[in-house]
Amino acid sequence: MKGKPNVIGLMLLIFTISIIGSEAFSVLLVHVYSNYGVSVANPSLSSAYQELVTLVIALFATTAIFLLLIKYRFRRVMLGIVLVITGLILLEFFSIIIQGAALYGFGFNLLSGSTAASIVILGIYAAAILSIVYYFKFAGKNGRNVINVMVFITVSSIISLALGVLPSIILLVVIAVYDYISVFVTKHMVTLAKGLGNFGFLAGISLSVKKPKKVRRVGLFLGGGDIVFPAILVDALLLRYPPIAAALASVGALAGLFTVLIVGKKGKFYPAMSFIVPFELLFLGAYFLIALV
Repeated sequence: MKGKPNVIGLMLLIFTISIIGSEAFSVLLVHVYSNYGVSVANPSLSSAYQELVTLVIALFATTAIFLLLIKYRFRRVMLGIVLVITGLILLEFFSIIIQGAALYGFGFNLLSGSTAASIVILGIYAAAILSIVYYFKFAGKNGRNVINVMVFITVSSIISLALGVLPSIILLVVIAVYDYISVFVTKHMVTLAKGLGNFGFLAGISLSVKKPKKVRRVGLFLGGGDIVFPAILVDALLLRYPPIAAALASVGALAGLFTVLIVGKKGKFYPAMSFIVPFELLFLGAYFLIALV
C-alpha cells in the first residue's frame, strides 16, 4: 500500500487505541463484577474449552447466515440482526462504564435500591439507545468507527474472560487459518465484507484520506475481527500474567498489522489475521523465553 502513509498511520493508531481500550475495559469489567461477588476472570479449563467450541460454531453459523442474507438481499432482516446485536453490546459497554464511574466515583452500586442507583440504570439504557439511534440515523463513517471501536473492545473483553490464555491462543490459530482460506480460497469473506459495506453496515474500521494535491482519496478497511481477536489474547494475558506479557503481545499484533498494510496492494483483500497472529504469538513466545532465563 505504498503512497498511503497517512491512512496507514491512522489505522495503526486506531488499532493501538482499541487494544489499550480493550485492556482497560477488561480490567474495569472484572472489578465491577467482583463488587457484586461474581468472579469472571478465572474460568475452569473445561468451561473455557466449551466456550471456545461454542464460539467457533457461533462464528461459522453467523457468517453463513449473513452470506445468505446478502445473497438474497434481505436488508430489513440484516438491519434487525445488526440492530439487536449492536444494541446488546452497547448496553453492556455503558453498563460497565457507568457502573464503574458510579462505584469508584460515588461509592454505590446498582443493588443499593437508592434513587441514585435508579438514575444510573436509566442512564445506562439512555446511553445505549441514543448511541444506536446515532449509529443508524445520523453517524457518518467516522462516527460509526468510534461506536464500532466501543463494540469491539466490549466483545474482546467478555470473550477473553470466558476463555483464558491457552484457549485464546487456540482460537487465534484457528481464525488465522480460517481467515486465509476464506479470503484466498473460498473468498466468501470478501463477499461478506463487500455485502455489509453495500448495505451500509461498517463491520470494521473504514478510513479514507485525501491525497496531497490530489482530489482522489485513498482508503483502508480493517475488519472488526482483526481487532477483536488479537485483543482477546492481550486481555487474557493482562489479567493473568505480568503486564509485560500483554505489552509484548500487543506490539506483536501491531507489527503484524503494519506488515499487511505495507505489503498489501491497492484494491485487494488480505487476511489480516494471518499476518497478525504469527507476530503476536512470536512476541508472546519471546516473553516466555525471557521468563525462563
